[in-house]
Amino acid sequence: MKRPLILLIIAALLLTGCVTYYNSSDVNKYFDSGVSQADKAVNDAEKDFAEKTEIIAGIRENISDPAMVPYPSFDGQLAAMGTALDAMKEQAAVLKESRELIKGILKGKKTIQSDEAGYRDVIDEKDRFETLFEDYRGKADRYQKESAAFNDLAKQHSLVRVVTADLEKKVQDYKKDSDNQIANAHTEIDGAEVNLDSAEKAGYDELKIDEKRLLLLEMRLLLADIEEKRDDVLVLAKRFRAEAGERSEYYVGPGMASFELLKAIKEASADISAKSKEMNGLAERFGE
Repeated sequence: MKRPLILLIIAALLLTGCVTYYNSSDVNKYFDSGVSQADKAVNDAEKDFAEKTEIIAGIRENISDPAMVPYPSFDGQLAAMGTALDAMKEQAAVLKESRELIKGILKGKKTIQSDEAGYRDVIDEKDRFETLFEDYRGKADRYQKESAAFNDLAKQHSLVRVVTADLEKKVQDYKKDSDNQIANAHTEIDGAEVNLDSAEKAGYDELKIDEKRLLLLEMRLLLADIEEKRDDVLVLAKRFRAEAGERSEYYVGPGMASFELLKAIKEASADISAKSKEMNGLAERFGE
C-alpha cells in the first residue's frame, strides 16, 4: 500500500484594506484531496488485508491440522493488521465529517473573506483537518508496518505462490532425470556382474572377485536408496496434483503436499547427486 500524498496548499488571496479571502472551490478541492487520498489508502489496505487473509485460509483448507505451527502466528499478525485497518477507516470517516462541515460553511459562497462570518471557522477547520490528516497518516503507516511484518513471517516460513504447470514440470524433469540415472546405473551394474561371473568361470582370483562382488552389492544398495527417494517424491507428486485440483496458481505452506514436494525434490536431487558420486567412487574401485 502506497503512503498517502502530502496535502495540497490553499493560497489565500489578498484584497485591498488587508482583507484576505479564499475561493470556495479551492478550499473544497483541498479537503476533497485529503479525503480522496485517505479513501484510496483505505481501499488499498482492504485489498491487501483480504488477499493475505485468503492466503492463510486457502492453505488451511489443504492441511490436516489448521492449528499447526506457524499458522497461529499468522492469525496474530492478521489480527494486528485488522486493528490497524479499522483505525484507518475510523480516521478516514473523521476526515469526511470535517469536509462536510466545510461544505456547509461554504454552501452558496464563491469566496469566503476575512471580514465576514464563517471565515474564522474555515481557518480553524483547515488547521484541524491538517492535524486529523497527520493522525491518519500515522495510522496508515501503522498498517503498512503490520502488513510488512506479515510478509516477513511469510518469508520466514517459506510461504510461496506456485504455478501448477511449473511445479508439474519440476516433477516431470525430476522423474526423467532420476529414471535415466537409475536405468543407466542398473545397466552398468548388471554388465559388471556379468563380466564378474565370466571372470569367475575363467578362474580369476576368488578373493579379488569376492571383493568386487561386495562393491557391486554396495552399489546396488545405494541404487535402492535412490529409487526409494524417487518413489517418495512421486507419491508426494500424486498428492500435489489432488491438492492443486483445477487451480492454475495457489499459495503453499507447511503441512501441504505441494510444500513438502518442493522441499523433497530439492533434497532428493541433492541426495541422488551425492549418492551418484559415491557410486562413481565405488565404480572406480571396482575397475582397479
